[in-house]
Amino acid sequence: MEDKKTTINNFLAVFITLVLFFNAPTFLLAQSEKPQIKNARAAQHELDGGFFKIRIPLGFEQDPVDEPGIYKWKKDSGQIYIVSGESFFQPADAIFQSLRKAAQDDARIEETKIVKLKGGKALLCKERGSAKPNEMLKWRLIVFTDKKMLNIDFTAPTKDFMSFVPAFEEALRSLKLVSQS
Repeated sequence: MEDKKTTINNFLAVFITLVLFFNAPTFLLAQSEKPQIKNARAAQHELDGGFFKIRIPLGFEQDPVDEPGIYKWKKDSGQIYIVSGESFFQPADAIFQSLRKAAQDDARIEETKIVKLKGGKALLCKERGSAKPNEMLKWRLIVFTDKKMLNIDFTAPTKDFMSFVPAFEEALRSLKLVSQS
């Protein structure tokens, strides 16, 4: 009986995560289409998110967001979204492997890569380019620590994406997890 409950709980956890994984871009895109607030401020050189630090590329301006743990920056048509918070998957290994397999099986994903971070596991998923020049293209980095989860989306229209790759790569290289001792 306990094995059946554990199996059902694991299935539900994977299902919820996959729904969030594939629907977060829609939510974030809807958020980006809100009217721009005139008092958007220039991004700080480095974001300290508590359990992580990341350097925001020059020229990206921070859009204010009312929700804790959600950060958004824009530069022309390029965007960086960060969502951080508590991980409800303990341990995260099973969900991490499920996400990796789902990404590898998804025809929209061109490349999946495990990113080495001290203190956590990270999976980088890079979408295939589209023949539609204005369709949004994204790289998604999903990070799990013992108790925290981080999702970073780097997006731009297909026609502009390559011009943002150096900035996106710079931000990825700068990501550090901070010990929660």
